[in-house]
Amino acid sequence: MVVEKSLFDLSQLKTKPDSKYLSWIQCWIPGSPVASSSSLDFTGLPGSGTKIFYSFVSWLKKEGWEVTKIDEWIEVSPTHAQYYQLTQSQKGVLEDKIRVGLTQAAQILGEYEMLLHDLRKYKEIVDALEKKDEHRLRAIFVDQVDVYTGEGVSLRSIVARWPTIIYDFMKLGDEEDPDKIAKKLNVSKAEGVILATKNKLYKQWKEIFGKEVKERYQRISSLVTSRKKMVEEYRNWLKPYVARYKMLKLGSELPERRKKMAFSTFEVSGQATYTNGIKIWAWQTFKVFELGMVEMHKEYELIYPYDHIIRDALLFGKILKIKPLSDIYPFLLEKLPEKEAKELEVVKEKIVPVNDARVGDKIANEVVKDWLNGESGMEPDFHYYEFLEIDISRAGLKIPGGEVENITFEPKVYLVSQNVLLLKLVEMKCREMEFENYLDEIIGIKKEEEKHEGKDNKKKEKEPLKVFKDMVPRRGPYISQYEQIENHFFPQFIKDFDDVRGFILDKMGV
Repeated sequence: MVVEKSLFDLSQLKTKPDSKYLSWIQCWIPGSPVASSSSLDFTGLPGSGTKIFYSFVSWLKKEGWEVTKIDEWIEVSPTHAQYYQLTQSQKGVLEDKIRVGLTQAAQILGEYEMLLHDLRKYKEIVDALEKKDEHRLRAIFVDQVDVYTGEGVSLRSIVARWPTIIYDFMKLGDEEDPDKIAKKLNVSKAEGVILATKNKLYKQWKEIFGKEVKERYQRISSLVTSRKKMVEEYRNWLKPYVARYKMLKLGSELPERRKKMAFSTFEVSGQATYTNGIKIWAWQTFKVFELGMVEMHKEYELIYPYDHIIRDALLFGKILKIKPLSDIYPFLLEKLPEKEAKELEVVKEKIVPVNDARVGDKIANEVVKDWLNGESGMEPDFHYYEFLEIDISRAGLKIPGGEVENITFEPKVYLVSQNVLLLKLVEMKCREMEFENYLDEIIGIKKEEEKHEGKDNKKKEKEPLKVFKDMVPRRGPYISQYEQIENHFFPQFIKDFDDVRGFILDKMGV
């Protein structure tokens, strides 16, 4: 499984003809069993099912569908020697590369951290030199230089004899005459001699070390930049291997899949089998012809897909007694810093209060930008979309008499308003973020700005969200008459789904 998170179930949004939210949110699943879901099964020679899969995906794209793989897993029995050894050897090669890469990256990261520590220390001295901060410089001299002159000699070690000697040293200027120092500070001549000696050494140290420390600071700064770049290079270099390794996730590693395997009549111990599960999403714009008979807003009139229903009920809250997306991805509720909240130009004026903007709002903002630009298959001029969820199971069996491959397509189709599609696209981005976070956690390397957070990049808060408790449905932006939807939407909708089924059946030779 690419991302070990459940998916938001669209069927829980199924719109009913008498729904009071009919004009605000629509997710139709036609009553016909053939139209709502279907199971298409084909068995043939090895590779035949795979050919159907790739032909189908290519056909969808040619027909104008946006297509993405949302999940995948594979399982191969050890008795299927050739395929099992191939998958295991691939995993082994990836594991070796990842292990070696992580070891080298950890070593470089350790060097990087040490250099950062040194850089901060030298930066402190350089700043004090440039600002001519005598107090800080003398403190550095006492704590980091003079202390190593030894017991009975360093200022810290003779405090018992002269309790105020460090304080007196901090008050000195350029004086080197013991008598003048003793008189100025009202101390004994013996202490004046020691202070004069230490002050002379301090001035020499400042002159000699001042030049050296600036040069060393520049050298360390260059090394830090170099190590940081190397860390980033290793991070980027390892990601494809970790991603490929994650995509080879075995079905037996998943609890739900293990249960099914234990009672499967196909995966019998001692038989050479393999199974492969794939889930894809596909969507495209839906436009009804005969528009004169349908109540609809003018094409140029924008209906913003990110509305209160989506934000407060389906993304964050539980107003409709439906499990919101934030239950699956809690980071959606994290509060955005004020600076980031103010950058939500596309959606903030619509429904997002700047003082209560969340990570979910930021992701939705990205989707709305794509919508305005006509990207990701979502266009402002179209208010309705067809959305396909297709579960594909590929399985193979090798026996002495030959080898077969089976492929099963289980497509489900939904007719949704654009705000529902936006919710699914937000979910898709959440899965992409989860995958990236997984890679970062495995690699163990965080970006500099994430690891060393400053005051302007504090940990995001998860404060309670203020949502609308009273969502009294006034007239919404979408069609509110079920008869019009049934008479003018469903026929075209079912025909499009029949075309999808027809292509698969045609490739299966049915």
